[in-house]
Amino acid sequence: MGQPGLPGDVIESRDDHLFINGAPLAYAAFIGTAQRAGVPAGALLAEERLVPRSHPVMELPNVPALRTFGPVRVPPGQYFAMGDNRDNSHDSRFFGCVTRDRILGRATTVVASVDLDRYGQPRFARFGNAIP
Repeated sequence: MGQPGLPGDVIESRDDHLFINGAPLAYAAFIGTAQRAGVPAGALLAEERLVPRSHPVMELPNVPALRTFGPVRVPPGQYFAMGDNRDNSHDSRFFGCVTRDRILGRATTVVASVDLDRYGQPRFARFGNAIP
């Protein structure tokens, strides 16, 4: 499977588990709780496996959220976008699919990074790193 959310794809979520064209995405075993400033207590992290990349997603079990939706067929020339902080993201689940001309680009490099656990101190080791 390629990148999800493309024209013609059918996107659905059941209890925070994403399905693309009827097939469930793979999730790595529970990673742990998020322990950082500004993240609500009880936040859970998991790894969502998408071909060709995997990425962490955060769930906030104590926050009322849209955990189940769809199925939604992505119209021609449009894309379905979801945030990785699923329970605190205002994304295509709320505003609908996005036309190609609204997509400005792809992040490829970390310009700057701060450590919220250290009062916003710069994380210089991350500056200039490529984003996989």
